[in-house]
Amino acid sequence: MGLRDIATKENEPFNVSAKVVNLSATKLYSYRIAYSVDGGEEQFVDFDETLGDRSENVFSFTHPGIKTKGTHKLKVRVVADEDVNPANDATECNVMMTSVAITKRVLMEEATGIYCGNCPRGIVSIEKCKEKYPDNFIAIAKHGYVANKTAYSNYTDFGNGWVDNAANGANALSLTARIEADNLPVDLSVMGLRDIATKENEPFNVSAKVVNLSATKLYSYRIAYSVDGGEEQFVDFDETLGDRSENVFSFTHPGIKTKGTHKLKVRVVADEDVNPANDATECNVMMTSVAITKRVLMEEATGIYCGNCPRGIVSIEKCKEKYPDNFIAIAKHGYTGTPKELLCPSYEYADWGVYPQAAVDRRAKFDPDVSTTFQYVEAILNNFPTITGIETQANYVAGDYTRINVNTNVQFVKDMTNCSFGIAYAIIEDGVTGYQQNNGYAGGKYGELDGWENKPSMATVTLNHVARAGFGISGGIENSIPVNDVYSTTIYNHNTVLSVPSNVKNRDNIKVVAFLINRGDHGYVENAVEVPVLEAGETSIADITSTPAPDLSLRNGSVVADGFNGNLQVYTVGGQLVKNASLARGMYIVRGTDGKQNFVKKITF
Repeated sequence: MGLRDIATKENEPFNVSAKVVNLSATKLYSYRIAYSVDGGEEQFVDFDETLGDRSENVFSFTHPGIKTKGTHKLKVRVVADEDVNPANDATECNVMMTSVAITKRVLMEEATGIYCGNCPRGIVSIEKCKEKYPDNFIAIAKHGYVANKTAYSNYTDFGNGWVDNAANGANALSLTARIEADNLPVDLSVMGLRDIATKENEPFNVSAKVVNLSATKLYSYRIAYSVDGGEEQFVDFDETLGDRSENVFSFTHPGIKTKGTHKLKVRVVADEDVNPANDATECNVMMTSVAITKRVLMEEATGIYCGNCPRGIVSIEKCKEKYPDNFIAIAKHGYTGTPKELLCPSYEYADWGVYPQAAVDRRAKFDPDVSTTFQYVEAILNNFPTITGIETQANYVAGDYTRINVNTNVQFVKDMTNCSFGIAYAIIEDGVTGYQQNNGYAGGKYGELDGWENKPSMATVTLNHVARAGFGISGGIENSIPVNDVYSTTIYNHNTVLSVPSNVKNRDNIKVVAFLINRGDHGYVENAVEVPVLEAGETSIADITSTPAPDLSLRNGSVVADGFNGNLQVYTVGGQLVKNASLARGMYIVRGTDGKQNFVKKITF
């Protein structure tokens, strides 16, 4: 990263500088950089220097020069055969070859004098800059000091040359000016609005930045939005926007009814804005039949006899809290000594080797400490927007709790050719009790870990996200996406029946995870969804109750059921489990269980 466009003279050597970043937990003692111009033959530069784990180095090398004028494409990549994520190994920039040398030189103009006792520091500064920046520094010394005056000069230039005010009897002076008034100019801008893909007629989130380019602090601001040039709607934000600062804002759009791609315009409303040209920005909003929500899938190799594995448990808990709508976890138990009933031989996609280990969207494998896990999840959410939406419904077969009917819909946000995708499924179980976790953090032996340092060396634990069965885990079920060309206007449907393994402890606690594997792109997981297993005949869009459901209401952004003391789980109409907090108004499915009463009910607020 950090490779900038270059302008230089044709056929002359030029410097290339960028950063190599080690995102893994492995320290390297050397690395190789390859570079090429306009897709030509690569050249290589070796760097015999240490690149620490989760650290970065700035590297530079001299390119021998490009003979032809015009703009060329320079590609720079780090060469690492064992790299688990080659997608981020390379970056590019433009190189403009000119007839005139393009070299930046800083001009320093200095006011000095031989009778000035402080002026030697200017002499030394120029000497040092000439040494440090021999090709990029020019100095001009303007002599004008008047003898027998104070050594503390005060030079000003108001267009007629430098004047030493001390020579006229004035003492040295430093001024700082701050302008304050009731009606200073205001200049606000909106930027950072990205294209959106979402399900038709359902609320969706819009997020961007408002930037205050002026010296006026604001204590509130208004955002307007419109679709396809229609009537504007307004959202007020009662928050401070400092001078020369920015705020990230977000709001919920109530939804667009018609399919297809629409134009969303967002602008900041400021009547006194002196530059209205930068007040607005636009993006495309693609309305689909399937909800387009990016969810990162974390697959973790763990075990109850692994003393380091509590950090994986904590990382998953923290990610569930931080990304409640965008994170799914599957815990694959397999450490030495793991009880047979916790093993899941049908869930095999990798030879993990060490424990704990984790993979996110199969783009990277790493030791799942909290900071590293956050780093990878954040990187995927920010840099790898989903290319597909996925929805799944799971129901027990009528009269048979050993089999689950699964119906999955996939819709892509763009057309693609010569591709290969497959849908995989996992059955996972929460609330698994009766086990103790080996805790290497007991007594602070491995440091602090979210209270695990205060637990015993064998700590009673409730296991969640436990992998019970896998189907098509390595590359997806054959013919689940039966075509090599996919289109954004088509919904790809897959139906199958999953067998519930005998080691499931409580069928009320199992869920189905469906995820789409891109076989043509390193087997990466493009998107995933986690849904509960409903009774036969239940749907995610109907009021279904096994017993009369209590009255539900929305209070302070959370669903509450008066008189019901059990557990409430809230799902979108597409079946995605969401956090029961800060809910936007809309339609949801609520599932309640207390051991005696069980209900599933659709609500609209």
